[in-house]
Amino acid sequence: MAETFTFQPTYATSVDVSPRMKSIKFGNGYEQEYPDGINAIQEEWSLTFDRIDSEIIEIKEFFEANYATYFNWNFQRGWGGEKQYKCRKWKASPLSKNISRITATFTEWAGLI
Repeated sequence: MAETFTFQPTYATSVDVSPRMKSIKFGNGYEQEYPDGINAIQEEWSLTFDRIDSEIIEIKEFFEANYATYFNWNFQRGWGGEKQYKCRKWKASPLSKNISRITATFTEWAGLI
């Protein structure tokens, strides 16, 4: 069973939604497009977490423990429900004495559970 990522990002958050489409080209310039599978709409979230260092360490450890699999996450601000994501890229940086920032990219995953 997948773990659940419970930290909520700061407001410096964005989502890119990219429907995957396939296309068939016929003669006379005719072209037909259709969705690429049943999960053709995929979200990619750019997230920022500004937290005290101990929470940043917890977030980093979660990413390190789950980079090879998916996890559950819910944005909780009116954007759908809980979905499965993978995080294969994150970056941490200090902001002040006890405060750090970690940025991460969550890519929606629709593989076998």
